[in-house]
Amino acid sequence: MSRAFLIGTGRESRIEDLDRLIDLELVQESVGGVVKAVTLQPMFGLLGPDEPPRVAIMWVNRDGHRRNLPPNFVATSIARMLWTVYPDEMVVGAVLITGGATDEGVLLDAPDWVSSALTG
Repeated sequence: MSRAFLIGTGRESRIEDLDRLIDLELVQESVGGVVKAVTLQPMFGLLGPDEPPRVAIMWVNRDGHRRNLPPNFVATSIARMLWTVYPDEMVVGAVLITGGATDEGVLLDAPDWVSSALTG
């Protein structure tokens, strides 16, 4: 089982804690198409005192802007807070946040700091 967060679109975004095996098929199904990986590097204020600074991956629909997918305000806030997107950029469509990946390409659990960023 892997832990990931699915963040829906619109002002009433839903955040689901997925506790199941995460594979490419689930990632593509979650974002509605071909995916692009955006690396999220944690800021020290988000880390617990004993938490190592593990990266997370925000999986987005690669063609989301071209397909005019709706804005994702929650995902955009997280990406802006971590200086991952420019201030005038908007993340669109549903996103899935996982941990990084092993050398074999196995996706890891989303780090604890992601949960803090979502609820904070």
